[in-house]
Amino acid sequence: MAALHTSGPTVQRTWRQFVEGGLEQALNEDPRPGGRRKLDAQGQAVLHMLAQSAPPEDRQRWTLQLLADRLVALKVMDNISYETVCQALTKATEAMDEEAIGNSRGGH
Repeated sequence: MAALHTSGPTVQRTWRQFVEGGLEQALNEDPRPGGRRKLDAQGQAVLHMLAQSAPPEDRQRWTLQLLADRLVALKVMDNISYETVCQALTKATEAMDEEAIGNSRGGH
């Protein structure tokens, strides 16, 4: 556990998968259920460009709802909730933070 920086339950789960399905099963996860992404890579790019652009004239800043409404107005999406916009921006911010931390440690 210490060498792989993992937890006891992960070791137990991997061992159980090995015993029940062999090495291939233990090393490769089965596809996980879930819906397809609501915002594809192109939609993500448009969202980020919007979020970094000047807000509408009558606003001081973008709100999540304004961003969602603009994505629909631009026909990037048929519909999208402000919660989905929030999740997309949060994930992108976390990814950029992780990349910055990696770069500061000499990573790529």
